Amino acid sequence: MREVQVNGSRLSTHKESLEKRELKVNNCFAQATKEVREAAECCINFIRRHEESVTERLMKQKESFEDEFVNQMTNVDGKLAEIGSCLEFGDEVLSRNNLPEILNVEEMLEKRLQALSIPFEPMLNFPEVRYTPNDMSSLTDVLGKLHTTNTEPSLSVAEGQGLTEAIQGVCGTFTVITKDAHNQTTYSDIDEIDVTIHSEDKGHLKTNVTDCKNGQYLVKYKSDVGGDFNVYISVRGQAIKGSPFNLTVAEKTMKGSEGTLSIIVYFYSSKSKLIHKYVNIT
Repeated sequence: MREVQVNGSRLSTHKESLEKRELKVNNCFAQATKEVREAAECCINFIRRHEESVTERLMKQKESFEDEFVNQMTNVDGKLAEIGSCLEFGDEVLSRNNLPEILNVEEMLEKRLQALSIPFEPMLNFPEVRYTPNDMSSLTDVLGKLHTTNTEPSLSVAEGQGLTEAIQGVCGTFTVITKDAHNQTTYSDIDEIDVTIHSEDKGHLKTNVTDCKNGQYLVKYKSDVGGDFNVYISVRGQAIKGSPFNLTVAEKTMKGSEGTLSIIVYFYSSKSKLIHKYVNIT
């Protein structure tokens, strides 16, 4: 009976965890849908601005063309009117068959006819325009990609001596490993790893996290002071297994003489008993 009760309690706890996970997954789907919509709206607005810009340029070019066209047509109409008037005048003079009149206007009419006989070819120095759209099929993944992660933050771990022990002024390191539901190392480029090393009286330590692209993240830090710190590690905003961790940075002091460097390292045991460890470097 007792075992059944324990199993029932375990299942109830598991059910609560599943319900919380369902809520979290649904929220991430809703957030992704929102981000896709925002990206699409941003692109639509960009395309509309592009349309307005190109259309404005086309309208300006069209207006310039129409102004030049009207100017050239006015010149052509003027030349045609001149030619028509000159020919009409010559025909009238010849039709009257008045020799003195013909001789009187002959020189003037000949010069005028010579001037009007010079070819006049109006030039429209405006090329035709055409809009060539880019191949949008190549932009399929430019707007964004859909990423999936199987990482379970609560099962992810951190390991390495630098997670709990360090020496003042010496670079400390440890590794964060992301795990899936089967406790296997997994990797996703959307697994955001955040590491904060903090002490109430000493503040924050600067950390550097390197993504090894294989589910492992190398963390480096260095403290210029000794003392106790808390190490907070999260994946996508959720604490990993065991976080926060207790980090003790041992103070390094100079002792002795004749070129001997003595480092006094302080560590606390699991029973909070202070342990001294001396390292002599000659």
